[in-house]
Amino acid sequence: MLGDINDAFVKMLKQLREFNVHFGFISNQRGMDASSHGRSESAALIRVLDELLRIRGGMPDFWMAWSELPLGTGAESQYRNDPRHKPGTGMILHAIERYGVERDNAVFVGTSVTSILAANDAGVMGIHYSGWRSNETPAKGLEMEARRLTSSPEITDVQRLRATIEQILELDRRRTA
Repeated sequence: MLGDINDAFVKMLKQLREFNVHFGFISNQRGMDASSHGRSESAALIRVLDELLRIRGGMPDFWMAWSELPLGTGAESQYRNDPRHKPGTGMILHAIERYGVERDNAVFVGTSVTSILAANDAGVMGIHYSGWRSNETPAKGLEMEARRLTSSPEITDVQRLRATIEQILELDRRRTA
């Protein structure tokens, strides 16, 4: 979400970049609001965000968007059995294949249940992030650790997100190696 791109978020991106972690943004049309404003306005928004993130040292590796399938078209049934052809799942798989990342070394942070389901279909660890205060659903097997990491009131939502990503990707081991 655009509102999540603040100083703390950009600092997290810079810290992840120090570990040579590739990251980018994948959105459905609603996330980019493309259905109401069109592709040119979405492209203009991406250019502005790129410039802001580049200046602050948090430039993403990629931006991708997918369209939701209109229900009742018959097309959704062909996608049900092949995750590569599901819009969100296909974009996630495309991103990890492009960067040569193994699925075990990929993390998808999403703000909707649909996006987390797409990550699961892609075989990628998903973190549902819409503010840890109200909705804490970290990746499978990390609930207790995430609660421990988030128990301190001075830790921000973005710091908790970074700590969870670092734990999943075992970046603490890279730091000590």
